[in-house]
Amino acid sequence: MVKNKRKAKKRKKKEKKRNEKKRVKKSMDEKKRKRREEKRIKEERSRQEKRKEKKRKEKKRKRGGEQRREEKKEKKRVKKSMEEKNRTRREEKRREEKRREKNDTMASARISVCLVDISSWMMAHQLKLNPSKTELLVIPGLPLNAIRPLQMIQNAAAQLVFNLHKFSHTTPLLRSLHWFLVAARIRFKTLTLAYKAKNGPAPSYVKALITPRTAPRSLRSTSTARLVPPSLREKGYEE
Repeated sequence: MVKNKRKAKKRKKKEKKRNEKKRVKKSMDEKKRKRREEKRIKEERSRQEKRKEKKRKEKKRKRGGEQRREEKKEKKRVKKSMEEKNRTRREEKRREEKRREKNDTMASARISVCLVDISSWMMAHQLKLNPSKTELLVIPGLPLNAIRPLQMIQNAAAQLVFNLHKFSHTTPLLRSLHWFLVAARIRFKTLTLAYKAKNGPAPSYVKALITPRTAPRSLRSTSTARLVPPSLREKGYEE
């Protein structure tokens, strides 16, 4: 009996140890399995993160490439618009030069025809025109489109005197030459001729054109010595 009890105790201890080993082994296996699962999950997550990062980089690269392409297109468009503007400016400048040249030639032709008519009239009346002492007087009241070609001729003459190109500024040139502008010259010559006809030595046919203005009553303008403008429709001036 005692032997059987001892054997039973030994068996129980062995069984207990065996069960304990199995439990420890099972717990170890469970821990290993958990570690492997956790490792697998971490690796999967890292792979997903890498794939996402790769996709983000690919999208960013594509977006950057599209942005660069858009910038290139915008630069090309701006360059094309600037070239178009420069081309239109050059065309306008060329047309303006042609128009100026045409106006110069037309004004020169008109002045030449006028001088030829005056010379023929004077020759028909047995008079002689001295070109070196003859000055062209333009009657005031002309429109701007008639004075402008004459001013362009004067500007070209000033540039020719100083041997400058045709786009140089002519105001200092005219000032250094003591030349009036065409409009100012017309006004100056008209006023000078009127003053000489009224107060100084002037031909009788010019004095006959001058009539002092008389007001019907006393006005402030009576002290300004104004003149009555001659009418070209009168009998003596119709021809």
